Amino acid sequence: MRWLAAVAATTAVLSLAPAARADAPQPRLVLHPARAAAGATVRLTGDNLPASSVFTVQVCGDSAQRGSVDCAVTSATTTVSSPTGKLITQVRVVRPPVACPCVVQLLSPGQPTTYEVPLKIIGMAQAPLATPVAVEGGLPLQVLSAKLSSGSWTSWFGLSTKRTLVVSVVNTNAVDVESPPLQLTLDSTFGGRRTVPSPALESVPAHGSRTFRIPISLGATSVGTARVTGELGYAGETVTFDAGTRSLPWALFGLALLLAHLLVLGIRDRVRRRLHTPEPDPEPETEPEFTAA
Repeated sequence: MRWLAAVAATTAVLSLAPAARADAPQPRLVLHPARAAAGATVRLTGDNLPASSVFTVQVCGDSAQRGSVDCAVTSATTTVSSPTGKLITQVRVVRPPVACPCVVQLLSPGQPTTYEVPLKIIGMAQAPLATPVAVEGGLPLQVLSAKLSSGSWTSWFGLSTKRTLVVSVVNTNAVDVESPPLQLTLDSTFGGRRTVPSPALESVPAHGSRTFRIPISLGATSVGTARVTGELGYAGETVTFDAGTRSLPWALFGLALLLAHLLVLGIRDRVRRRLHTPEPDPEPETEPEFTAA
């Protein structure tokens, strides 16, 4: 009978687990104040967020429907939630690249869920929400290839350089995909993880393909590895890809070897001169002269 009781207890626990997850508190964001002019600073508080997570905070127009295309990515900041899922940070109000309705968006690199809270920007133009192009049968775009092109000669010295992200996609559907949104995250050795600006993409024709070329700045130094992760498409119909590169300051290595070679040659020549310099002949001994008294 004991095993019957154990089975019953286990069944009760398992039956209650989904209910416990369903009753979990939902994330909540609040702006103080929720209405401000561009240039002002507002306070963002959050509860029930993923614990100890790094978030990118950015101001977006069009309710951030198309991701970073609608957001002021260059003014984005980062913050970290507490071990209990709470967050308090200051947000500088800036004008997003598209018209309102505006939001403050919270996103964590590598996680699909984003969080938005409405923001009224005084003097910012309002426009109807852009209607995403829905395609029956799922996402019509397929990523054929994604790569980071080699940088300029400055990367040979470990200096800052710009690379180009080349992404080739194909549309297998019978309708065009209008300006698919793209979100990019860069993870580099010395620059850490950050969101990078992505331009508005051209439409992809039905049963056609297109190649996008997006400039990527690696930061103050190009030494080490860099990996770009992309998410292409509208919410619920996205496809992800990544591309990586590695850069070493070969020119600095060459200069170091050249200097070491010159140093060895200098030491060798100095040793040779010492070995081949003849020693001066000793002076002949002279007998003392005696004079008669």
